[in-house]
Amino acid sequence: MVQAPLTTQHETDLEDLLTAIMTHFGGAIDFWPLVCLSRHELGDPVPFIDCQRISLNERIQELRARLTLEEQEPSEAVLEQLAKLSRMAAELREVFDYFANAHRVSQGDLETAVMKLRQLWQDVCKRLWLLGALIPLPRPPRLTLEREEHLQAVLDGLFDQFLAARTAPPSANGKGH
Repeated sequence: MVQAPLTTQHETDLEDLLTAIMTHFGGAIDFWPLVCLSRHELGDPVPFIDCQRISLNERIQELRARLTLEEQEPSEAVLEQLAKLSRMAAELREVFDYFANAHRVSQGDLETAVMKLRQLWQDVCKRLWLLGALIPLPRPPRLTLEREEHLQAVLDGLFDQFLAARTAPPSANGKGH
């Protein structure tokens, strides 16, 4: 089936949504770990992580819905990439099980979780770029260079942050693990 070309507004909406999904996954790198590291002050990070994962899944479903606008079913290749993004969101939640319980898991498990987060980030970016090309959109989703560098720096220091938090004494507010 030959698909009709996308309108400029539809292209813009899809580009914005792909970028929003990329930004949301980026938040899992620079913000979600802070919530886990601040468990003494904020309490259990699991409800926050679950809420963020649900929101991420909703954005992926919104993308699928927008791709079916104008009664056109997305190609099998697009549907496959959307399914892989959904699986990555589930894997992201599994990674954060380790971060949410960093005080209880082994150093090796923490290191593996950080490496898995790094791999997920690379895979998500590739999937979103591929989706942009498959749709097709004139420009791929992207973050600013500064944001990309920031996320890379966070990933580079994440393992050390969790190790330091494991050895830090409990905060003065009295909340424990």
